[in-house]
Amino acid sequence: RVVIYNRADCCQNRINGAKVFVGSTYCGAIKYNPKISVYTVPCRNAIGRTVKVVQTNQHMTLCEVRAYGGAITSLTAPLKFTGATQRSTGWGGVAGRAIDGKTSGHYFKGKTCQHSKSHKGVNSWTGTLA
Repeated sequence: RVVIYNRADCCQNRINGAKVFVGSTYCGAIKYNPKISVYTVPCRNAIGRTVKVVQTNQHMTLCEVRAYGGAITSLTAPLKFTGATQRSTGWGGVAGRAIDGKTSGHYFKGKTCQHSKSHKGVNSWTGTLA
């Protein structure tokens, strides 16, 4: 499963429709709910070395991404990421902020979220698993 912590200080609805992949397996899309700040996307039987989140025609801001699972790992402890990349960076929101272990969701106050530059076209964030 993939768990995504949404931005809490602004623009929470931007997460709506974000698609989540493990490797090349499509796991599902996030449906925005104003009462939820942490989204869990099940990825049953998905195998991959990457977690990718794709958003179309909207800024993307991910405040933490965690992946769980594996044949020899605990299902309760998150897997480790070795790095992250994204298609574009806006307002200093580098890709690594989405895997820094900080879940507050405050972009400016805590500088804990990644941020894409454009609201047009395809935005993507990819984390590489150890």
